[in-house]
Amino acid sequence: MSMSNGPAGCAATGTHPDGHRRTSELPAVAPAPRSRPAAPRLSRECRGQVLFQLALITPLLLALLGLVADGGLAYARYRRAQNAVDLAAQAAAQEIDTAHFVQTNQVRLSSSRAAATGWWVGWANGQGGAVRITSVEVIAPRTVRVVGQTELPTLFMQALGFPARIITVIGKAHNTYGIRSELP
Repeated sequence: MSMSNGPAGCAATGTHPDGHRRTSELPAVAPAPRSRPAAPRLSRECRGQVLFQLALITPLLLALLGLVADGGLAYARYRRAQNAVDLAAQAAAQEIDTAHFVQTNQVRLSSSRAAATGWWVGWANGQGGAVRITSVEVIAPRTVRVVGQTELPTLFMQALGFPARIITVIGKAHNTYGIRSELP
């Protein structure tokens, strides 16, 4: 009996690890390699379909990219314009006619000071002319309305025939509290 360690030794001597001889030995045959099925060949009618589909999809993808990019820029410009007119309206709503308040103890806005403040604050917050204030008006004794315009640019969508648009934004503010203490 031979002394072999492990399965490698068993295979070499033909004995099982417990010392018994194998009764039937199978010849060591390597398994046949698996063959992959051949890729189907494209017929002459099918050739060029990928190029055709790519030619159809590319403009749609570019239009979608343009819509996303220009839509994001337009929304950002709109929000800046809306914030500028809202801030101008809030600042203008603080311009109380102090002479009227002293005489009658009623809060009302000074139209001239409210308009001047609304124009100035709207211009200062208009990001260098991106927002153009078109009107500031006192529409009630304590309410101010500021109207502005801004241009929504189109960078990518101009190629598809969509020009830049000018939109109007409106801000309103109402002075609800007025003066809390008496003036000296």
